[in-house]
Amino acid sequence: MITLVVYLLPVVEVSFYQDPGTFFAGQPNLAPLQIVNKGRETVVLGNMKVASQGADLSNSTTLIGALEPGGYFTLDTTVMPYQAGMLDINISVDYTDDFNQLQIIDQTLQVEVMDMPLPEPGEGEIPDGEGNPILPDQTETFLQKVWRFLLGLFGLDSGTTNSADGGNFPVEEDKPSNSQPLKMP
Repeated sequence: MITLVVYLLPVVEVSFYQDPGTFFAGQPNLAPLQIVNKGRETVVLGNMKVASQGADLSNSTTLIGALEPGGYFTLDTTVMPYQAGMLDINISVDYTDDFNQLQIIDQTLQVEVMDMPLPEPGEGEIPDGEGNPILPDQTETFLQKVWRFLLGLFGLDSGTTNSADGGNFPVEEDKPSNSQPLKMP
């Protein structure tokens, strides 16, 4: 008598469950991954691990468990690519075969990574060398001049602020060198 053991491989497909679109370098992007049981038997799968040489990943490992025929399991991994170009995303799923041996299913998916687009300057804005807009100097209103005058009377900083720096940072003004200190009686 001869005993014949039939070794069945799980028939699964690893893919995106929706179009991931274009990824941007230096920005977190969502990789909508799924594994589908295409076979006629229930398969018991272990850990699904996502890795990439050209990106930082989060939410990249999960336990799958049993998948019925036609069943699927999804994993939304956050991918932050380092640079533009094609990015390989490696997915590995481990399982135990009929001979109680650990096996691994490996799949590589590719996504396109683009450089982050620079915002276009708005009307009246001039970009500096790093793509940041430089706003034109705003004219000072009468009330702002009065407020600066009152601050100066009390010895507080009465310099104008430069809105192009993005904050209220005082700008030193040129003071005439021939001014004399006031003498109090």
